[in-house]
Amino acid sequence: MKIMKKILALALLGILFMGFGNAKGYDRTAIMDSLTTIDEEIVKYFPRWKVCETDLQLQVFFTFRTLGYDAEMLSKDDIKVLAAPNLQPGFPFNILQIECGDAVANRLDLETNFGQLTRILSGEFSYQTNQRNQQVAERDYCFDDIPSDVPPNHRQSEAIINYLKPNNVTHAFSLSLFEQALKIGSTGFWVSNIVGSEKVGYHFWSAGESKVVLSRPLIPNNDPRTIMGIPNLLDVYFGGAYKINSGLANESTVLSWIQNRQLNGSPGGKIVGGFNLYMPFHPPAGIAFDVELPLKSLTTEAIDEPKFAMFESETPIFINNLSPDQKQYPDMAVPIYKNSGQFALFYNWWFDKSNPKNFLRVDLGLNYFEIQEYAIFRDENKQETFITDDAEGLQLYKPNEFGDWLYLRADYRNQAGWPFGVTMQYSNQMLYGRVYIPLFGDWLYLEGRYSTPLRTPRPYEIEHFFMISPVFRLTL
Repeated sequence: MKIMKKILALALLGILFMGFGNAKGYDRTAIMDSLTTIDEEIVKYFPRWKVCETDLQLQVFFTFRTLGYDAEMLSKDDIKVLAAPNLQPGFPFNILQIECGDAVANRLDLETNFGQLTRILSGEFSYQTNQRNQQVAERDYCFDDIPSDVPPNHRQSEAIINYLKPNNVTHAFSLSLFEQALKIGSTGFWVSNIVGSEKVGYHFWSAGESKVVLSRPLIPNNDPRTIMGIPNLLDVYFGGAYKINSGLANESTVLSWIQNRQLNGSPGGKIVGGFNLYMPFHPPAGIAFDVELPLKSLTTEAIDEPKFAMFESETPIFINNLSPDQKQYPDMAVPIYKNSGQFALFYNWWFDKSNPKNFLRVDLGLNYFEIQEYAIFRDENKQETFITDDAEGLQLYKPNEFGDWLYLRADYRNQAGWPFGVTMQYSNQMLYGRVYIPLFGDWLYLEGRYSTPLRTPRPYEIEHFFMISPVFRLTL
């Protein structure tokens, strides 16, 4: 009797299921989808991260290929993992789905086809040893967390205009010989110390100055077609420049392979500022402006002679009103880097607008600069050395032909799993280039910069100036 009751109950359930399956507006596929997909409204509260370990990217990619996904849907550089909230610290994540480009593998796919790969991505197994983590689960591969409080966006982790200064993290820090930068929490402010003046082609210490600037994005971009790559319509920076004393005598230092500096920053410092304004009616296009202005006019001033670069002038120098107890340095000139500025129109391109990971920006505009020679003499009574502009035969270098005025710059950045960048610039008749590439994960990079004049080098310019530096990048 009990057996008959069980058979009748199963038959009744089968009839009901078939009835629902054939009912108008009800789809069995929808039932399965509801069991294997996740509500987009709650995804933003779940742990998510982007995989940037090359080997794991390849493993995920080829696993999707074996599942029959079209190669055009997949991307080795676009691997994202979604996990359930981990309520027990130290335990492995419970992975819910893995994205590869436009393809998504849900829990059923993970359990059936991904096997050990899922255990490594969750932190249950070590990527380095392929053994189970005995004490604490740890993801020991390269990954980049996606902030959990940001609403889900299919390509949000690639929406980074400058990978070394990411805008999708709360805290960030980068350190190199060229620049040291710190993102101040969620305020959006960046504090940077920048060595050199690359907009006129004088990078590292060849300009004789450094700048401390405070920058911040303003005016959010509300255009849904371009917000992925251009989150803000206005970026501004403001700060000051100061003279540096390094780079004059490198023979006995670890940087002895780099040429000595031959140009001086302004002893009184400068005020610096600039902005990038994206056009609200067409955000990929915009206007860029940069300026550096001395804080005081330098006439005659006492200096610490060993801290200034000088060279023999191309023309005789005669200092006015020089008394007998003041000794003139015969025809020695001290070059001081004074004013500079750039005004340019720019345009941004993304090779795939729906996936803005290949970024190209081109700037075209005008460049202006001033480098003034000063004479040098010593007052024997005061036992001090002075520089002065009250002399004849001094040169003022500023734009005087078309090549001096032209400013042209191109920046390319790949912001996928192996982010790198290339910059080429023509300004002040100087050719300037910059390249950075990753060495280990997303925290250690190598950056190189090169510049050389495309005309006869001026006395204060360094021909074929090349410098490399490691770049440490940390994000929280």
